[in-house]
Amino acid sequence: PDPTQSLRTIRELIHPEQGIVVIEIHDLAEIIERREACLFCHEHTIYVTWQMMSRMFRAAGLKLVAVNPLPQEHCRGNSLIVVGVADTNPHHKEIEGDPAVWDLDFYRSFASEVERSHEALHQFVKAKAAEGVRWGGYGASARSISTLSLAGLDNRDFRYVVDANQSLSDWLLPKSHVPIRSPEHVYEEPVDEIVVFNYG
Repeated sequence: PDPTQSLRTIRELIHPEQGIVVIEIHDLAEIIERREACLFCHEHTIYVTWQMMSRMFRAAGLKLVAVNPLPQEHCRGNSLIVVGVADTNPHHKEIEGDPAVWDLDFYRSFASEVERSHEALHQFVKAKAAEGVRWGGYGASARSISTLSLAGLDNRDFRYVVDANQSLSDWLLPKSHVPIRSPEHVYEEPVDEIVVFNYG
């Protein structure tokens, strides 16, 4: 909950000239570029770009010296890997951040797009349901929970969500209270359309 204090503690613990800190987090720039608002869920307290991390490092007595040092195929989707050293380390030069990342209109535009897209999903599901379409979903994940919540959809709109993880069967998705069933359930209670939710 307090990333700056965490970074200050790291700064106290690492060697002033040889210590290295490596942190992997979600990359806000990637999330925005891919429009993956479903990643904004309860388990993460902050979302940052590498430029934001550079500023946070500086405030904690660190300097950012590398970003995403691994090939993309060895990283998780939307991963941001940042490498830092103490600001007293003479062996590495700090990477400079882009001031454009602080443009609030950029984030307001993203928020508007997220609202529009989820409202479009809401309207689409509701309109088709009014025509008699029965809806189901695939994937009982934090991302499906976020998407349903942002779109204002619930168990009145979706009969169920199926997931191959048997330990989730017969539970309900939080907030929307959509029942979770095994994939075979589609044969027992057929639906007309299935939304495949984003997965990790």
